[in-house]
Amino acid sequence: MRKPRKSKSPRLEGLKPTKLAGGVGTNKNVVDCSANTISKVVKELYDNGFVLLHSSGEAQFSTLPKALAYRGDRGLNTYEAMAAEFAQLATHFQDLEADGWLIDSLRVNVIGPGELSHANVARYVLVGRRVDLAAPQGTLDLGCA
Repeated sequence: MRKPRKSKSPRLEGLKPTKLAGGVGTNKNVVDCSANTISKVVKELYDNGFVLLHSSGEAQFSTLPKALAYRGDRGLNTYEAMAAEFAQLATHFQDLEADGWLIDSLRVNVIGPGELSHANVARYVLVGRRVDLAAPQGTLDLGCA
């Protein structure tokens, strides 16, 4: 018996993916997140020392900004980060932002590992770190001395 063929999202039908892991293609609307591409991203992180040694929150908190800094404008999308064994991404990004890191969350359309199209997948890009984190109350001068 023949397996039914998976249908792609009609909104993304016919778009060719951009390969952020290996260079930019012609269409910047869809990112290739096939198993092969994700494997290349994970191998790149591993080869350059941005691998988690254990799954503790502290290990992820210290490794994630380094991995994002290394990836630069390419950043990491949800599928790539999960394949690199980063878990609870939203929580870690909130913690990193509270610690002074500036992280952009961009929305991209991807063709996932199962060759299905997914719209609005988060791609996280490290912008930098705030250096002037003065307490907001400390900056107010109310003239009451």
